[in-house]
Amino acid sequence: MTSNTTSTSNIFIKPLSIDLLQQLLHLVANEEKNAYHYNFETFNRAYMFYYNNLRETLHKLEPYYYKAKAIQYINLEHITFKSVATILRQICKHLKIPFETQRIYEFGECKTVHIISHI
Repeated sequence: MTSNTTSTSNIFIKPLSIDLLQQLLHLVANEEKNAYHYNFETFNRAYMFYYNNLRETLHKLEPYYYKAKAIQYINLEHITFKSVATILRQICKHLKIPFETQRIYEFGECKTVHIISHI
């Protein structure tokens, strides 16, 4: 895969590879027709079954962040649905990949789904 270079960022110190985003998405998201869907259920599955891979992938992202931002966003001791969603959003924005959030109401419950276009 190729690396995307973008304009300066206040979060990332150097350009990110799309490969890192794909590694993270393959762990935490469901691949559907033309997008990846990340929600609480897919995060829980990744957390339960792929915890070490998830930690390793997030650890690979640390050198791309400014040190203060890595400390703020990549907390390997406390990985949460929200923290992974934030990291995905930041990477997508940096690589100029469409990312949207939808709220779906099922059986009186609101579920948040993050959708990342295929890359």
